[in-house]
Amino acid sequence: MHIFNIFTFALIFYLSFCTQSYGIVVGSDTTVARQRKPKFPSQDVDNTMLGFSVFENGIYLEDSKTTCTFDAFFPIAGIVELNGGSLHLAHDLKFKNPLQLHSGWIYGNGFAVEFPGSSSNVDIPVSLNNVKIFLQSDATITEDIMIKKSCVINCGGYALSIGDSGSITVANDSRLHFENGVIKGLKEDNIRCYDDTGVMTLDDVVWKQDDDFVFLYGGLIIKNDVVMTGKGSFAYQTSKTFTIASRSSLLLDSDFTFSYDPIRVASKILLEFQSDTSRLILDGATLHATVTGLQLTRGDLLVKRDSFLSSEVTSFGEQLIDEGIIFGSGVSENDVRCTILSGSILELSSGTLFYDNVNAGSLRMFNERSRLSIASGARLGLYQDITLGKGVLYFSNDTTFARYPEKKVIGSLDIGGAVVTEVL
Repeated sequence: MHIFNIFTFALIFYLSFCTQSYGIVVGSDTTVARQRKPKFPSQDVDNTMLGFSVFENGIYLEDSKTTCTFDAFFPIAGIVELNGGSLHLAHDLKFKNPLQLHSGWIYGNGFAVEFPGSSSNVDIPVSLNNVKIFLQSDATITEDIMIKKSCVINCGGYALSIGDSGSITVANDSRLHFENGVIKGLKEDNIRCYDDTGVMTLDDVVWKQDDDFVFLYGGLIIKNDVVMTGKGSFAYQTSKTFTIASRSSLLLDSDFTFSYDPIRVASKILLEFQSDTSRLILDGATLHATVTGLQLTRGDLLVKRDSFLSSEVTSFGEQLIDEGIIFGSGVSENDVRCTILSGSILELSSGTLFYDNVNAGSLRMFNERSRLSIASGARLGLYQDITLGKGVLYFSNDTTFARYPEKKVIGSLDIGGAVVTEVL
């Protein structure tokens, strides 16, 4: 009986401590070998794809608890079944055709992933952590994916579409940098930050909407040359800044509306020009401000085609709330330069435009065919003199002209009807 107890104890000890399963290591650091499709088990140990292995037949991760380290030199092709599991990079990863990628995570650890070129779209169903993605053809986000830490998606001049069942969420304290391509299929909030600690950067991209879009949380940075185009409006509702970086421009395309609408903070200054070399271009577009109002300082506002400013007016009891759109801040260094090209009109279609630029040259109109127009029901307010240069200031019928005492219009006026005058 004593011998049996000793044997039983020894067997239990062996099973508990000596028979733990080890992860699968596939490949060699010295010999090139083509691999059959490896299946990596769900265990709290290292599964590894090593060295000179050629994975042409895909890989299989057992479940969402499975992890595998990619430390190989050759591309992966075939059916890549992550099954919610995690692929950790210790080397740059290149996918090649034929490729069928199933959902899961790629932890980049600072390494890059290159997707293959294709005559049709490449589906991207994987979430990303600290990785840079390179596209070689058009691609589609087909599922709800998460971005953690710092990630870059380089479109390589191709289009990245957000599919009907797809979306991108930038996690807390994380950053997503889009560069060099077209982002399309945008509507509602199918690209978003989880909270205000997230930041998204658009760098040399075309942002193309299918419908109205809302940016509710986090910050947005415009770098180099960015175009916003497509259907509907872009509503900026976050409490963080929308920054046009130095030596960068944002072009709002024809019939596009940028709506400044910070619903959780009463700030007029979240649309930020980082320096005098930051530029906002209205190319037949509308810049709209809700009741919070919008103040533009520094930078350059360029009107290429007939474009519009508008702001909302409301009342609280007997008090009229009309914060409007403000150019400048009464300090010369903060003037926003507004340039209206020949044959172009910048029309204030509703609300109030408050002019607080100090320098005479901050409003530049190329010739008499350049116009600043105040539409019926709208109001122009002068905190400073406004110098028109070669252009024309036009007041439609039933408009309002308000000004600080002794502030004046210098240049050509065209009056189209009754104008009410007020003192600010």
